[in-house]
Amino acid sequence: MGRPESIAGLLVELVRRRGVPRWTRALVAAGAAVTAGVALSRTHDARPAPRPSTELTRWMTAPLDGSVLFVDPAAVATDLGWVVAWTRWERGSEPVVQVAALDRSGSLRGVTRSVSPPGSFARGPSLARSGARVAVAWTSSNSVRSSIRPWLAVVDADAQVLVPARPVSAGPEQTFDAEVASDGQGWGVAWRSWSPSHPGLTLALLTPDGAPRGPITRLPVDHVGVGVGLAWMGDAWFAPVASYDYERDRSALQLHWFDRGGRLIESRSMAPSRGEIGPLQATARGATAWISWGDDAGFGVRHDPRAASFEGRRTAAGPVALGPRRSGSIPTLACTATG
Repeated sequence: MGRPESIAGLLVELVRRRGVPRWTRALVAAGAAVTAGVALSRTHDARPAPRPSTELTRWMTAPLDGSVLFVDPAAVATDLGWVVAWTRWERGSEPVVQVAALDRSGSLRGVTRSVSPPGSFARGPSLARSGARVAVAWTSSNSVRSSIRPWLAVVDADAQVLVPARPVSAGPEQTFDAEVASDGQGWGVAWRSWSPSHPGLTLALLTPDGAPRGPITRLPVDHVGVGVGLAWMGDAWFAPVASYDYERDRSALQLHWFDRGGRLIESRSMAPSRGEIGPLQATARGATAWISWGDDAGFGVRHDPRAASFEGRRTAAGPVALGPRRSGSIPTLACTATG
């Protein structure tokens, strides 16, 4: 354990250590909250909140001068190289989802294109390929932030838009972690929803042009957490989702299989752990699927990287640790012809 910088920090670290009785952890957690509250109140009473300096105010209102973030990268292989997607976020502007085509050497082919609607708050692109088409899914909200919906666009191997952006769901929900996959007959888009009426996991099936292909499947999930995956296993959609019980500080993976029409086939839980499971990844080749995720994400940025594989609906391997305890961030993976 590193040297704590405050009494509250020491108390929080003690809460996280294994072997402390439950009643002691609750007492220590309460003490940490009281300590932090007293410190904040004394700080607030001691002096008023400082006003922004003239220099800071000028900087915050100055025109954009190279302050651009590129986050949420995604890539998928094509016959000509790769299609890549990311979120471009300029200071003072809404983030947009962009796509580009690369040749096999990694050089840019053509131009970069924005696929999310102008004026929307778009994040987290996901890519899937079917033949010469590549689907791009992401979550986006309008300027009012009344709802966050999953969106989909379809491009070709040159990143030229074939199907403009269209919302996958029109419901008034808060959508996160939109993932897209292909079953060879169209697209599947899965996401987690925090809507009061439909919390949990949602699966929508679409035609190659992005039109609805049957009803949307909504599956309640207790304590829905951060992360959902989607892969096609030859005869079923595989959609793992992370669940996190905030009160008990416990997590688990909820595994779900759906038939081609979106009807639930089987559900089960695996890999219970303490702390919060981080975002997960899912991929499949034929009837074999792999998932990777990070355990024990609370109170830090490091994780226990883990993976598991499945043959159909049978667990073939794992969960297995991919590295020493708390040794890395969330792992990613992909299936190739040989492994």
